[in-house]
Amino acid sequence: MISLKEAVDRADKVYEKEGRHAATADIVAEHLGYKSADNGAAKQTIATLGYYGLLERPAEGMLAVTKSLEEYKFEPSEKVRTEILRKWLVTPGVFGELLEKFPGRLPSDASLKQELIRKGFKQAVADEYLAAFLESVKFVSQAEGAVPALKSTEPEDHKTAPVMVGSSVDAVADQNMSETTTRRSGPGLRTTPIGTRDTLVDEDSDRIPVRLAGGRRAWLVIPSPFYEADKRRLISQIELLLTNDDE
Repeated sequence: MISLKEAVDRADKVYEKEGRHAATADIVAEHLGYKSADNGAAKQTIATLGYYGLLERPAEGMLAVTKSLEEYKFEPSEKVRTEILRKWLVTPGVFGELLEKFPGRLPSDASLKQELIRKGFKQAVADEYLAAFLESVKFVSQAEGAVPALKSTEPEDHKTAPVMVGSSVDAVADQNMSETTTRRSGPGLRTTPIGTRDTLVDEDSDRIPVRLAGGRRAWLVIPSPFYEADKRRLISQIELLLTNDDE
């Protein structure tokens, strides 16, 4: 596991050579500094870049950088660039779970490591993974801190709950928990009010309505690409909701 900052830098090396065009895994590995994709370190790096959502597999044996990397690279708005970074930060499943479990601020390193061990990480792996996680959070936090606060252009009856990154990742002020969050973003990205938090949706995502009893509707926001592992995770989350409902 490497940090988000290092992952972005490495993905950019592939982009500088290939743009958005797909290339074989061996060629991508060479751009990353390896002799071939069969190298163990190359496999791990390629897997990690995919883990962050920086690399995709458009066809068997082929790799390409994602559209979001190109958007990040050329987006003039620092605010929108930060939004893209925040999306990448929560793309790794475990990263997202840690940030969701510890809103407001992160606990001690020891507590975070213990959480990783509870998830099945071995001690040595947990240390390496935690270092990458903390460095990634710091990277996004510094980027967000460099973006000046902007005055809201929304009517006064639409209040914006603060969303913070870093030691206060994705925290929503308690007094605004019952309010719908509305925020505008730049081209290529849009935010959809869901509950009390903004959900970042890129142009390649599908927003699917699901009709519920009593005329209600739920929405599924499906990213592209959508992997088999994503499907299993989604099914598990729905089953968990059903279990809570039964209880």
